[in-house]
Amino acid sequence: MSSMIISILLFIVGIIIGLIVMFVIINIKNSKKQEEANRIIKAAYDEAEKIKSETINSAKSEAKQYKETIENELKEKKTELKDSEKRLISREESIERRDENLQNRENLLDEKEQKLQEKQDDIQNEQAKVEQIKQEQLDLLEQISGYSKDKAKDLVLKRVEEEMNLEISSYIKERESEAKLTADKKAKGMLVECMQKYASDVASEQTVTVVNLPDDDMKGRIIGREGRNIRTIEAVTGVDLIIDDTPEAIVLSSFDPLRREIARVTLETLIKDGRIHPARIEEVYDKVSKEMKAKILEYGENALFKLGIAKMDPELVELVGRLNFRTSYGQNALTHSIEVATLSGIMAS
Repeated sequence: MSSMIISILLFIVGIIIGLIVMFVIINIKNSKKQEEANRIIKAAYDEAEKIKSETINSAKSEAKQYKETIENELKEKKTELKDSEKRLISREESIERRDENLQNRENLLDEKEQKLQEKQDDIQNEQAKVEQIKQEQLDLLEQISGYSKDKAKDLVLKRVEEEMNLEISSYIKERESEAKLTADKKAKGMLVECMQKYASDVASEQTVTVVNLPDDDMKGRIIGREGRNIRTIEAVTGVDLIIDDTPEAIVLSSFDPLRREIARVTLETLIKDGRIHPARIEEVYDKVSKEMKAKILEYGENALFKLGIAKMDPELVELVGRLNFRTSYGQNALTHSIEVATLSGIMAS
């Protein structure tokens, strides 16, 4: 029993001694941390004091430099103000001298104007005297000749007019002959010069168009059973189809280039599509006709753009585009019209 108590007491004493040792160790560690913290705080304080001192010195140096800069700028401004003041004083003196000179000139002009007015009055008086003498001389002449002033004037003008009419007629005939010769030479020269400045290719048109086929079997499909396809194409397009021994080709014949073009596009579309029968032919023809109208407008707009014409009624634009499908002596009418307009512009300029 006593041994158990002693063991318990020893256990308690051990715990107490362990706690005391732990407490001592913690205090020692805390003291070391405190010393370390104090050292760090002191170092930070010293560093802050150092930075503060450096900042103050730097600020003082910058302030001193800024002050010197301001003082130098003030000195320069004062110098500039003095120079400006001197220039203003010099300008004022110059303006005063100019005013004085202008005043003197005005006085001289007033004197001259007064003298001119006196001379003008004298001249008017002399003219009045001359007119009076002239009238007296005319009256005397009328008495001597027996003709009044108006009658004598009419006689002189009539004789002069007769003489001048002969001279003018002769002069006009000479100038007309020279003008005809000169105008003919100049017109030919101008036309040649303009033609040399503008030269374009002449595209001759034909009355037939050749459509290429992928193979000769396509000819039979275009003809159709009992010729119904070819009859439908010729009926809706108004173009004759010539199918001969030419390999892989069909000839479209018509004097109307527009119809021939529509027929060519229609036939090529049918060949690409592969479906060739009367209903499909009519459908494709209607579609191509609508597209051709848009293409005609495009031709017209391109022609106006080439000639520099900004605006024109849409109906007229369509008429201009249709010229692309007309011929004149084998030449494309639209191309010919553009040539004529360009040559006319060159001659006019």
